[in-house]
Amino acid sequence: MKLTTLTSLEIKDIKGLECLPDGLFSNNHNLRVLWIVEVPKFKLSSKDIIGSLSTNNSLQELYMSPSSSPSWNNVSFNEAVDAVLLQSHFSLRELSLTGKEHWDSLPDQLQHLTSLEFYIYTILG
Repeated sequence: MKLTTLTSLEIKDIKGLECLPDGLFSNNHNLRVLWIVEVPKFKLSSKDIIGSLSTNNSLQELYMSPSSSPSWNNVSFNEAVDAVLLQSHFSLRELSLTGKEHWDSLPDQLQHLTSLEFYIYTILG
């Protein structure tokens, strides 16, 4: 099954999901909205997900949060932020990242996301 025409993919609270079809992100150039929230067994790291979106210039909304999965921790949270900024997602209008890492200030690289209208950064205690 080809899923190359998706415009929105929301994966929320799916306890048993471990992976998605190969190429789902890299072959889907129409994806505008991506949510990956509370998927405890998910094996793909946030850095890998964002990296596979590097050819997608349509992505406008990205929401990612941790789960009990070892693939999402303080290091991967910071890598996710760096990957978003490095992948030149200039079309991003909304970015929401939830993590356990504390920053004293927002990353300077956020200034390069010139289309960003809405940004949420939540720290879990």
